Amino acid sequence: MSYIEDRDYEVIIDDIYLDKSKEKQTPYACFRLENAEHGRLFYNMYLTKGTAKQVAKTMGEFGYSVDDVKSPDFWKTVIPQLIGQKAYITTALNEYNGKTSVKIAWLNGMPRAKRAPVEGIENEIASIFDDLEPLPF
Repeated sequence: MSYIEDRDYEVIIDDIYLDKSKEKQTPYACFRLENAEHGRLFYNMYLTKGTAKQVAKTMGEFGYSVDDVKSPDFWKTVIPQLIGQKAYITTALNEYNGKTSVKIAWLNGMPRAKRAPVEGIENEIASIFDDLEPLPF
């Protein structure tokens, strides 16, 4: 079954690598994304001053900060850690050289609840297990 335009899909990040475009030498992160029902798609996240805010927002959805994306080490060692994680894509219709196809319009991390963490809850949680006897396994 193929992808349909203007829809959201849950995907798994199957692979990521960094490269530069051939013509303009623009750096990008190429995401290979997989959906069991709909198949594989590729998404090039271009990394420019103009896309910096959107890229930082997207990386924020995966739990990373602006300070993280400012670090060269992030792009070398952390980006590969996204492999295997779930993400969401939104598709759009693409027309190029007289051909029409479906492309990825947006790549987003998994939705997260927007609430502040509860401070000091660790002791309360750990105390739940105080009376637990060792288990035979």
